[in-house]
Amino acid sequence: MPPHYGLFMTRYAALLRGINVGGINIKMADLRSTFVDLVRQIVDDYPFDPEREGWHPYVLVTPEPEVLNTLLSIRDELDPEVERVQAGAGVLYWEVERGMTLKSRFGKSTGAPKLKAFTTTRNLRTLHKLLK
Repeated sequence: MPPHYGLFMTRYAALLRGINVGGINIKMADLRSTFVDLVRQIVDDYPFDPEREGWHPYVLVTPEPEVLNTLLSIRDELDPEVERVQAGAGVLYWEVERGMTLKSRFGKSTGAPKLKAFTTTRNLRTLHKLLK
């Protein structure tokens, strides 16, 4: 990794551990299970064919519902020969033709400065690997 790598990218980490606060006790194994069940549900709910030849399956995540709504509002402007999006539970599912990820209408919209800071997009295959 180049020495300047960290200068251009904000990185976050989620540290999971059991909870024991104010009489609420959640064991680490239960907390981990909850997170895995949430990540698995997102993967299982992918509405398109994740193995479609020549296409990338993506999941866009944001904690901001208005960002999801803004991005979903352009769905009717998308060329279905290039890409499709569909709303999920707190996520947007995106299928885009290989080679068009950064050139497509939706891809360009996710890169807009006012939205980019509030989203992360992951390939569905990456999420499958994380679940293993």
